[in-house]
Amino acid sequence: MASGKRYKFHGSLIEVMTGVSDDSPSKAISAITNANPAVVTSNAHGLSNGDVIKITGVTGMIELNDELFVVANQTTNTFQLANVNATDYGVYTGHGAIDEVDF
Repeated sequence: MASGKRYKFHGSLIEVMTGVSDDSPSKAISAITNANPAVVTSNAHGLSNGDVIKITGVTGMIELNDELFVVANQTTNTFQLANVNATDYGVYTGHGAIDEVDF
């Protein structure tokens, strides 16, 4: 790297996912919109903006399965998947669970 550029990152924070949370049970999904951003309905989900979640077991909109997402614009029963444009995803047909991720 004699001629290459070197970068130093002072004060950077690296977090490593250690698994899904054992502290809270999985939350059931009852709907997901084909919108930009996608909106998930999960009654009394208890999530907060900025939480990282993993979605599993969704039928129809399988593009979301086993992926990590950031919660945004949460309300009591809904939240957005930050920066997820689901307009071209399959149509949600049922099932699915949400697990909070531990770092």
